[in-house]
Amino acid sequence: MATDIQHVKEFILLLRPELGAMDNLDAYIAVTVRKILIYCNIVSLPPELVEIAGEMVVDVIEINKVNSTEGGTGTGEVKSIVEGDTTVTFDFSSNDNYRKELNRYFKDYKAHINPFRRLRW
Repeated sequence: MATDIQHVKEFILLLRPELGAMDNLDAYIAVTVRKILIYCNIVSLPPELVEIAGEMVVDVIEINKVNSTEGGTGTGEVKSIVEGDTTVTFDFSSNDNYRKELNRYFKDYKAHINPFRRLRW
């Protein structure tokens, strides 16, 4: 599995070099690869699934970024500002649309992964 993780990491760094600075990138990759291996009932990642795994990892990272901004620690678009007692309201509806799009896209991964599933006897 270590070589699978390395191959996926190399692909991710080609797509998004800035993710190389993430401390937990290997953890995201390991979890995603393990889920694919369990789903497919296989012991190593076929070369054809390296790109799919890399795209899934990037999408998971993006979803986590969106979720953290909705928790109030990030930035959304400012919806309104009231000056007396200073109230700022943020609009996260664009993040909701983005998350819905990513969820729809995640469902499309099954179509790419299903041909690699093996029956367990």
